[in-house]
Amino acid sequence: MPASFRREKVTTEPKAIASYNANRKLLMVINESEVTVYISKDPMNIVEIGIPLYPFETIVFDVADADEPESSFYAQTSEGYAIVRIYEALV
Repeated sequence: MPASFRREKVTTEPKAIASYNANRKLLMVINESEVTVYISKDPMNIVEIGIPLYPFETIVFDVADADEPESSFYAQTSEGYAIVRIYEALV
């Protein structure tokens, strides 16, 4: 299964961290910073409705768990910036 790793800088502005990909079977996001990052499939109100990814935490979206990892994902911080590492597993 092909995979890709990359890092993204997330700020107080909404950022697309993964665009829709029907071949993606797993998406892992690792917060490598001391700032909370909010993750959402909706680009609006990310901080208010998103899943908080606390400093140094990891979240996994897996097709086996019906998490819809093929979806588009967005991230934002409420203050400062964070660096996230993104892992995608594709078929």
